[in-house]
Amino acid sequence: MLRTGFINPREPRCVHPARAAKARRQRRSRSTTLRRSHAGRGAGCRNLLAHCRLGRSASPRGVARRGRSAPPATPASSCLARLAARPSAAAGIYEAGSRVWARSVVYGLGLAALVGVVGCEKLPWSSKARDSGTATAALTTAQHAAAPAKPAVLPSETLAVINAVPISKTDIELRLQELKMLVETSGGQWGALSREEVEAVLDELVNTELMSQDTVARGLDRSLDVQRRWEYLRRGFFAQEWVKWNRERLNVPPEDIERYYETNKGGYGIKVPARARLRQLIVDSEDQANKALAQLHGGAVDFESLAKQISLGPTAAQGGLLPNWVMRANEKALFYPTEADAAKDGVISLDPILEAAAFAIDGVNHVSNYVKGSDNRYHIFQLVERQEEHLRDKREVWDQIKAYLEAQKLKTAIEELRSKAALERFPERLEGAAQ
Repeated sequence: MLRTGFINPREPRCVHPARAAKARRQRRSRSTTLRRSHAGRGAGCRNLLAHCRLGRSASPRGVARRGRSAPPATPASSCLARLAARPSAAAGIYEAGSRVWARSVVYGLGLAALVGVVGCEKLPWSSKARDSGTATAALTTAQHAAAPAKPAVLPSETLAVINAVPISKTDIELRLQELKMLVETSGGQWGALSREEVEAVLDELVNTELMSQDTVARGLDRSLDVQRRWEYLRRGFFAQEWVKWNRERLNVPPEDIERYYETNKGGYGIKVPARARLRQLIVDSEDQANKALAQLHGGAVDFESLAKQISLGPTAAQGGLLPNWVMRANEKALFYPTEADAAKDGVISLDPILEAAAFAIDGVNHVSNYVKGSDNRYHIFQLVERQEEHLRDKREVWDQIKAYLEAQKLKTAIEELRSKAALERFPERLEGAAQ
């Protein structure tokens, strides 16, 4: 008896009914086995991710229905490791040729990788993230590097271990460098620490790690204020690393420095402005100033002696000699980056009215006319020494020019980053920013 009706393309068109029924049963059996195999492997991936702490018990409902207690929650750091230890989950699926289940495992691996990076508790769908009352933003490329991988510490480099977290020699060295910089910045002189002092620094690092661990354990790292300040610190830290990385790769050829020197001889830092050493005599009235000038021009007394006798200035005891070189204020502002740099070089400037009188003197030991200052007193100057403007030697400014050209290259690199970035600015929102 031949089959009639619907023709299954997988079967012969003419077949005995008993054989056809047997073939169908075998196909159903193989299909059921394959589905169970896939379901088991997929469930293994899902259950493993479910065991991560998501802020609540990770017990599947199926476990509760069977009357057994839920397994202990698995720390987020071990989720990825356990999933990676089951390669058969993915391999078996591929061998079965099921694209749907293959995609589910790839998704599971990606999810596990995300868990390993940010922690289960910080995933957007975490109950703890929802309970915190703060929205969790999607991870950007820059935020993926918010916490670089911790370096492995060799046993020989380990100085202390706090709850399985090591303190290394590198940690001590970095802290000592910080302390040295703090001492030198405050004007002190750094000296090598004793063994006891270095051990005290180690204890400080231990206490710091303990406080850090307790901060995380208490969930303080999940507060919005802490996250904002951490993001601010992260941004600055990686920016410093970017500058360091670029400086190590910057190349300023000597010919560029030579060219800059030759084309900017009259520019900032290369041309040294004129400066003068002066004596100053100060009196209260115009009549006293006229009498002082008459004495000086008549040769009855020298400037130093007269200043000691009648000057009201702070350097009268020194014969009116000013302790610093005097430079025109506008030229000093161009030549020295800051007032502190000028003071370090022993250079000052005068009020504009006094400056004009002092720099009008045409020869050494000559004196100026008297001029009324902003203090309503009358000032007379004598030129003791004068240095004309001149160019600094190329070797003297070589490192400064190189540093300037490096800064220009860094500026260009930053502008390139800005040109490639999807940048939006809202300066109108700066109004009311706390200062």
